[in-house]
Amino acid sequence: MLNGAGVGREDRSVPPGAAQAIVANGVAFARDGAMLIADTARGAIWRVRFDGEGSVRTRTGCDTTYPPNTLCLDAVFAAHPALEGADGIALDRAGNIWTAANERNALVVVTPRRGVQQFFQSPADATSGLRNGGPLEFPTSPFLSGHRLCVTQSDGARRDNFPNDAGEVGPGTGFAAKIACLDAPLAIGGWRCRCDEPTARPVARRRARSPRAGRRGRRSASGCARCAPRCAAGGTARCWGGPAGARRRRAG
Repeated sequence: MLNGAGVGREDRSVPPGAAQAIVANGVAFARDGAMLIADTARGAIWRVRFDGEGSVRTRTGCDTTYPPNTLCLDAVFAAHPALEGADGIALDRAGNIWTAANERNALVVVTPRRGVQQFFQSPADATSGLRNGGPLEFPTSPFLSGHRLCVTQSDGARRDNFPNDAGEVGPGTGFAAKIACLDAPLAIGGWRCRCDEPTARPVARRRARSPRAGRRGRRSASGCARCAPRCAAGGTARCWGGPAGARRRRAG
């Protein structure tokens, strides 16, 4: 976002004057207490850590053109063209971050390893080449309810949804917005957890069959941290897998 001196970042894939100057456009808290923020203008997810008293631990004040309490760029967890127009955040139990890329009529996932995967994008019309005919029509604010992934849609007349005169909502339809939901297996992986003691019982599992993915998973402290609370008292959690190589599962 531009500062008072005109320095910064705006989304310029749209005509000048139509750029989104919104930075924080969706907030959620990870299991380790870090705050995740969807940045619409940059097309990014920020990750901010706090100390035990709730004060920000993440570095600030790196760029003197901004106020001293401005986050440093190393707080950007993931930035990618696929995240352009990131709007809203939904977290699943495997730690994946779901967001709506409203400029692109798409849903995108950021994995715990900072990988960015496009889950779905409205198809281009065979004749016009436009992506404004749905099923996504300027998606915003995704959320998860059990195994169901839902997203609101405001049909804004911007980039891939411009002009907004096609699809199920918008001018001439009698409807201004809609909510769309999906309840189906998703090709987004997670972690597999197991407790050392034979008497301990893990509450949930995330599976991966690749031995190589397993070795990477064991070295990931953040992945194991998600497993630990699922073991009985005194149990030691082991985790392996992760988003790469994991088999299909449902959201949630």
